[in-house]
Order: sequence, then structure tokens, then C-alpha cells
Amino acid sequence: MPFLDGTSLGPVTLGIITDLYSYGITDANISGFLESVFGFRISESAVANARRAVSGAPDERLALIRQAFRKWGFVYMD
Repeated sequence: MPFLDGTSLGPVTLGIITDLYSYGITDANISGFLESVFGFRISESAVANARRAVSGAPDERLALIRQAFRKWGFVYMD
């Protein structure tokens, strides 16, 4: 069962994408980041679809995304 309609990505990956995008990082750079750090390729269009899915997500799903991302605690920006 998908976590959100419109994307097959889980809450941690959705949190990473949302957080990186909030810093003005492009879909292409987010895609490259995910590939270089985690070793799996997510296309730019999949990143854009994930952002759209998050933007239309119900509040309870957004809360779960934020909670999963905070618990993970790996990505930090300087």
C-alpha cells in the first residue's frame, strides 16, 4: 500500500525530498544527492511527483512524514 497517492516513496525519503527542496535545491540535485548518498536512482520526475504528493497530503500523513524524518536525523545542512 503506497504511503501517499502519487508516489511510491516512503515517509523518510519524502521527508528528505521536502527538506532539501525547502532549501531551494532543485529536483535534479535532489535526485543526484539520493543517488550519491544512498546508491539508488530516483528520477527528477519522481522527485517532482513526490513533492506534489506531499503538498496535497492530509495533515495526519504530513505529521507521520515529519516524525519519520526527525527520528532518522541524518541530513544536515551547513
